[in-house]
Amino acid sequence: MTIQTQDELRIKTPSKELFNEVITSVPLIPEQTRLIFLADGIDYSLYGKNSNLKEYLSKCSENKIIPFSSMELRSSDHPPSFKPFIYGSRIISIPEGFREYEKQAFDILISGGRIHRIKVNTNTCDQGRIEFEEFRNSVFNVLINQRYQINEGTLTLKTEKYSDNIHTGLILNNINRKGLELRIGDETDLGDKTKLKNWFSQLKDKYQTN
Repeated sequence: MTIQTQDELRIKTPSKELFNEVITSVPLIPEQTRLIFLADGIDYSLYGKNSNLKEYLSKCSENKIIPFSSMELRSSDHPPSFKPFIYGSRIISIPEGFREYEKQAFDILISGGRIHRIKVNTNTCDQGRIEFEEFRNSVFNVLINQRYQINEGTLTLKTEKYSDNIHTGLILNNINRKGLELRIGDETDLGDKTKLKNWFSQLKDKYQTN
């Protein structure tokens, strides 16, 4: 199995504008989508467990974000309609040792605060394609207008049947500023390969800054 991961298939300078354009313009409809959105792009993992916790909580308070909160958007209907689901039994999951901040989180919650972390999942294959289009047409702009930003995710564009689960797809990663990567597997036909490479090249010309 040959996977192309050369520099020409990477954009090393991630931005919310780049990731948004990936969703709105990707030329092949993904078979499966996994995305994580963060309110105002605030990534708790960047603040560490102790030293910068107060800064994280301050940013959440300033922007009416419920700290340590998360939910998932997924569709289980035909036709698809995305609905919110809560991980486990809690909207807010505060790590051990930080229970004194529960009241702050609760106060932001009841005053209309925004969920901090939203995970978007679709099914696979044909149903996954249908759900992606529903997400892109009906949900994506709602999240963007509420100042959510993509932090990481994968778009599986073509499942490789005989290649040990290595697929053609896109990897979006703002963690440690890794950027955007296009992977093209052997089973993708020439026309789709050309379409993807041309599209990616245009993105790179527009967004690569070094």
